[in-house]
Parts: sequence; structure tokens; C-alpha cells
Amino acid sequence: MNKVLHVFIIVLFVLSSLVGCSSKPSKWNDGEYEGAAEGMHGDVTMKVVIKDGKITAVDVVSQTETEGISDLAFEKIPTSIIEKQGIEEVDTIAGATVSSNAIINAVDVALKKAVK
Repeated sequence: MNKVLHVFIIVLFVLSSLVGCSSKPSKWNDGEYEGAAEGMHGDVTMKVVIKDGKITAVDVVSQTETEGISDLAFEKIPTSIIEKQGIEEVDTIAGATVSSNAIINAVDVALKKAVK
């Protein structure tokens, strides 16, 4: 009886370890998705690439924001979205808040198209 109990405990331990290692399923379908949102001087259109259920690229398709002022937003925000794997907790860039929000909102539109 004691030996059976030990085997049972070991089996439970192994099974619980395997469950802990499993990755949660992605909420997005793989593919390329575009979204647009209103910026300071017109629409900002962004493309999001999902591969293996993860955001692998965020690219500008088109924008007419003020050069020099919005540059940092177009550089930093897509990188942050990839790092955070979503738009939650992505900070806007001071001095380019409208452009920053347009990027974030355009990516949000694209990600909503990718939802499973």
C-alpha cells in the first residue's frame, strides 16, 4: 500500500509539472493585419504581423504626421508593442501624444481583426 501511494504521488507530481510547462494558446490568428486611426494630420495606417500566435512586426503603412515631432513615436511605440505583445501599458511619447495614440489605436484595430 505504501509503495502504491509513493508511485501515485510521483505520477501526480510529474503530471502537475507538465501542466505548468504548457503554454497558453494564442489569442491571435497568424497573418498580416492592417488598421487605421486618426492622427494629427490624417489617418495613420499600421500593419501587424502575427506568427506562431505572437506579434513579430509592427510597421507603418502610411502616415502624414509632422516630421521630426512624430519620428520618435513611430520608432519607439512599435518596438514597445512587440515587447509587450499588445497595446496594454504602451506609453505615448511626450510631444507626440496624438501621433502616439494614433499608432496604438491603429494597431488595436489590426489586432481585433486577428482575434481567434
